[in-house]
Amino acid sequence: MNTILGQNLGLFVTDSAIHSGGTTADTCFAFATTCQLSLNVDAIDITSKDSGSWSDSLPNRKSWTISTDCLYSEDYDALMLCAINRTVFKVRWCSAINTESNNTVTHTASHQVGNGAYAFYEGNVFIDSIQASAGNDEAGNYSVSMTGKGQLKVIDKDGNTIEGATNTLPGQEVSNG
Repeated sequence: MNTILGQNLGLFVTDSAIHSGGTTADTCFAFATTCQLSLNVDAIDITSKDSGSWSDSLPNRKSWTISTDCLYSEDYDALMLCAINRTVFKVRWCSAINTESNNTVTHTASHQVGNGAYAFYEGNVFIDSIQASAGNDEAGNYSVSMTGKGQLKVIDKDGNTIEGATNTLPGQEVSNG
């Protein structure tokens, strides 16, 4: 397994609700300097007298967040409107490819997950925090934090959810609803 450098990972918007010009193509957050994806699993305490001097827990509900810091651009205005309007939109976390010839950034499902398939992470989010700053003689920048709404999916390069990356715990039945 190879190391993927930070400049080769990106956060993309996949929803036309916040694209300028009404494009439906996935768009990288413009001039991003950092991005972070976090997954959290709540623990249920099941410590009993049988646990001895050790705590015991079961994994429970999952939640996820995603954030990015960017140099100030016209994206800020669209994101601010999404925050004001409480817009839910889809994002993807994946490998980014910067094509120097036309200065656009595209994405690819180019890293492998547990079953060896190439994948990216995808889900719906809403903006829970957006902040811009502009220091004297510095580039303007903004930070945006988003909370995942529902499942963070592991998607293969053809757009299919990868088996084994379901929203269930071992031993739980999968609901078709």
